Amino acid sequence: MRVAPFAPWMGQERIAVTVWGERISPVLDVSSRALLLTVQDGQTGDRTELKLPDAGGAKLAALSSQGIQTVLCGAVSQAVAEQAAALAQLAFPGSRAALVFRNLGS
Repeated sequence: MRVAPFAPWMGQERIAVTVWGERISPVLDVSSRALLLTVQDGQTGDRTELKLPDAGGAKLAALSSQGIQTVLCGAVSQAVAEQAAALAQLAFPGSRAALVFRNLGS
């Protein structure tokens, strides 16, 4: 699978797509698993699946421990967004409708 060229993805990046059922999770908080991808110069490489813990903070810690730099999801609760901001030392304005967290844990 080829990922459309996008400047921040040039080089290598670890991405998580949170899953609920067979779709991208509508809210990170309800996701039970994540598809972990390594993207190298616009090409997907390794793909693995990670079972996620129930608690939002534990989900973030699990993703961060896997070297995840970007999380794709439908939305995120305010509480989890605040935990992510503290973990990544970044702010996520409009976090109730966030689609992408960048630089988780870096």
